Amino acid sequence: YLDKAIPADIAAQLQAEIDAWYRKSKDLLARLIEKLWDGEHFIGFDPWSGEKLFSGSIVHYMPCILGDRFPAEILDKMVAALPNPETFNSPYGLASEDMGSDWFCPSGASIGRGVVVPPAMLYICTGLWDSHQKEAARTFAQTYCEGLIKSGFPFLITGTRRITDDHDTAAARTASRPCAATTAAQGVRQ
Repeated sequence: YLDKAIPADIAAQLQAEIDAWYRKSKDLLARLIEKLWDGEHFIGFDPWSGEKLFSGSIVHYMPCILGDRFPAEILDKMVAALPNPETFNSPYGLASEDMGSDWFCPSGASIGRGVVVPPAMLYICTGLWDSHQKEAARTFAQTYCEGLIKSGFPFLITGTRRITDDHDTAAARTASRPCAATTAAQGVRQ
């Protein structure tokens, strides 16, 4: 009797713990949607003022990693913004900044101003693949892989040159075009 009762008790305890983690997961997802989904995209908050923020950053699309845990309409809205070649869908993968933004300035000197960043690609493609958006995941992954081949497999793809681990800061700081934000900042300094 004891040889069967002890494993059964352990299994019941493990199942209770598993159930508790699933409840926490569902609660956190519900709060994420309630607090950070504005009906069109995920937003951020200014920690001092509490102001809701949305920028041209790919970070607002990172929740895609949760895939089919989201209601389909939320995931579909996030995905709808990504394939546009005027915003994030560069010939090398998903840009880390909206390509129409004044802050878009892909160089190795700034990871968040437009370069294609491997973790962002992985998170978004993985979440889409694990949902009903497999075709979008396949398309983004294929574009990224082709971009890696074209640019010599760098960690960051700028679309203009290869940025490697040698940290050539002079070359990395040179953008392919003057960025509006950089030009404005230079004007302030003069």
